[in-house]
Amino acid sequence: MKAIQRFLWVVLLAMPVMLFAQSSGKIVGVVKDKSSGEPLPGVNVFITGTTLGAATDVDGFYVILNVPVGVYDIQASFVGYQEVVLSGIRITADKTSEANFDLGEAAIEGQAVVITAEKPLVEKYTTQSVSLVTSEDLENIPIRGFNNVIATQNSVVLQDGNIHIRGGRPDEVGYYIDGASSVNPLNNTQSIYVIQDAVEEFQVQAGGYTAEFGGANAGIVRTELRTGSKQMKFSVDFQTDKFASAGEKFLGTYSYRHHTGVATISGPLFNDKIRFFIAGENSFKGDRATRFSEGFTLTDLVDANLRNSDVNNGNPDTVASYIYPNGFTPKQEEDQWALQSTLLFDFSPVQLRLSASYSDRSQQFTSFYNSALGSMNLTPMLNVLNDRYYQDVFTNTLLSAKLTYILSPKTILDGSVSYFKSKLDMEDSYFGSDWQSWYDSSAVSQHTGGAVTFKSQWEPEEDYLFNGWFFARNGEPWRRYRKQEQDYLGLALNLVTQAGRHHELKFGGDFRQYNLRRFLINASVMNELNVNNVSNVEDVPISSWASSGNPVNYGYDIYGNKADSDQFRNGYQTADAPKKPIFGSFYVQDKIEYNDLVINAGLRYDYFDSKGQTFRDILNPVYDQNTSTFTDDNWEDVKAFQQVSPRLGFSFPISEKTVFYMQYGKFIQMPQLQDNYSSSQRYAYEYISAGFSFQAPSGFGLKPQRTTSYEMGFRQQMGSFAAIDLSGFYRNIKGQVQVEKIFPNASSGLQPFNILANGDFATTKG
Repeated sequence: MKAIQRFLWVVLLAMPVMLFAQSSGKIVGVVKDKSSGEPLPGVNVFITGTTLGAATDVDGFYVILNVPVGVYDIQASFVGYQEVVLSGIRITADKTSEANFDLGEAAIEGQAVVITAEKPLVEKYTTQSVSLVTSEDLENIPIRGFNNVIATQNSVVLQDGNIHIRGGRPDEVGYYIDGASSVNPLNNTQSIYVIQDAVEEFQVQAGGYTAEFGGANAGIVRTELRTGSKQMKFSVDFQTDKFASAGEKFLGTYSYRHHTGVATISGPLFNDKIRFFIAGENSFKGDRATRFSEGFTLTDLVDANLRNSDVNNGNPDTVASYIYPNGFTPKQEEDQWALQSTLLFDFSPVQLRLSASYSDRSQQFTSFYNSALGSMNLTPMLNVLNDRYYQDVFTNTLLSAKLTYILSPKTILDGSVSYFKSKLDMEDSYFGSDWQSWYDSSAVSQHTGGAVTFKSQWEPEEDYLFNGWFFARNGEPWRRYRKQEQDYLGLALNLVTQAGRHHELKFGGDFRQYNLRRFLINASVMNELNVNNVSNVEDVPISSWASSGNPVNYGYDIYGNKADSDQFRNGYQTADAPKKPIFGSFYVQDKIEYNDLVINAGLRYDYFDSKGQTFRDILNPVYDQNTSTFTDDNWEDVKAFQQVSPRLGFSFPISEKTVFYMQYGKFIQMPQLQDNYSSSQRYAYEYISAGFSFQAPSGFGLKPQRTTSYEMGFRQQMGSFAAIDLSGFYRNIKGQVQVEKIFPNASSGLQPFNILANGDFATTKG
């Protein structure tokens, strides 16, 4: 570990001497004499407005590497020939763009000939299914919301707010912003909100991807942010449905109190060598689920509990009626703030580019714990008599940079550094994140006008009963509190070289160190103060606190205070250290390009070290009778997992209008890390003290899930304005997580319990 830390410090200290750059593509082409068709050597080809360029070889061939994503004009000039400019060439991340020139002899020196380039309808250099959406497309598409735009692409389905690719699970999709992973490792889902107006382009790679990427078995979504222009630009866009009051119908529909406001500004800073881009957005939803309702009125409320004289001390209910409004559902708001920016220093031959993404989202909900039924009620309508609501607050930050050192015009060394942090905290409308006050009746009564809604100081009253439905009382608390925090530091190095005309070789690797904290607890555990007749939570017996609160706490103690190491008191473990898994990889890739054949061949090595623990002998676990916890000798470290995965793709350009392609690859990814980790007190509660709690089984030493993917297809241009892309695919997935029942030996004294284990499998085809 010390060796790894020294390596990280060396790389960090070395980074300032390198150059920053964004994701890039390359341009290739041939320059010929317009009259004879002969290749022209020594022609200068350059991208206008930049310092990028190349000279043609004896065959008239040129290549320009490391071209940032965007739209450019490319100019060719040669003594005795008229200059020609190809305008509007789109450069895409990790793709080859072709720009060929036919130069005519110039009788006299004059202006350059400008030719507007047309986007090819058939992409011949791509060996798998890729959907590309550019900033120009986003300006014209009549859809708001980045996930909604992604869902319009081939092979993608949006369900319950989650992206699925070709039948895969939501946690099998990888997300990258400017080359940095934006996935929350606890649940393997996208964490960063992407502002639609900040996107230069995004790609959905559903048919497999090159050896450079990993950790996503179904596909990846790569997003590149915009760079500032050389002229100052500013834009504002605001949309709203707040054209009517709550419950009022207007033009045949209701207002759900939605609005979206976006502002962007970009341009030069001091001079055109330094350019910036900033986008900010606020998106508000008065009813995030946009449930449709004509509304109703509750009258003659019946409280079945008043039939018993010992319940509620005979106090009458304070609610006599309630009008449920038309249109939106109350207390279901979502408020999203986001900021994305890039900064470019373009001092030839040095470039420096930084990017940052930040989002803050609060999401209300009003579900409650039904004590009469002993279950959670997830229907907001049954909580309308309760003015108390809860909200999850998500805060996410992603900082990334890429560094490039140009060894020669055809060899480039680049390095990158990225930092990601994601936080979640649950808040109560009465007490915020002070969860220890949620069940305090005296504190709650200050918000309910003195209404009696609790049986005792720490125990809420039974729910209203109305026509067979249980409605929460005013001030009804949410049962379970949660917060979590994850971050990672990522480093990567890559070397790319154009070896001759036909081979683009690429080598590289990356490293990510995570730091994961998670805390969950039943807020109703505060009733243990009453049960044990104490006034301080630390005076409650730890065994009682654990069995009643059912805490999950790594990176925190059992009371929710941050902890950086294991902590013990009176023989009990009260805190588990944060989890610190390590992901690493190395790859080699060769992109072979001929006129009638393109091959993408690569190998990827993946290394996953969860830094977790598993049972030495799960059938014979040993526990301490005094503390009802597993003893230390039960555990052993989980071994790191390593695998080499081949990736192979072919493209056969039959003509300018017809391309066949095939793709084969093996892919692996770790399961959701929240399935892989729990805490000592949780283990004790589930497997010893109270038996198995099926709602949250734990995994021990979960291995990566493995996928083998095949794809075959063809692209065909239809006339001058349309093309079709038809493909067939087959995916075989192994090692998916499932619940497995364990039957310990009778001598252990434990009842059968369930765990999460690798064992499920699936196939998708289409």
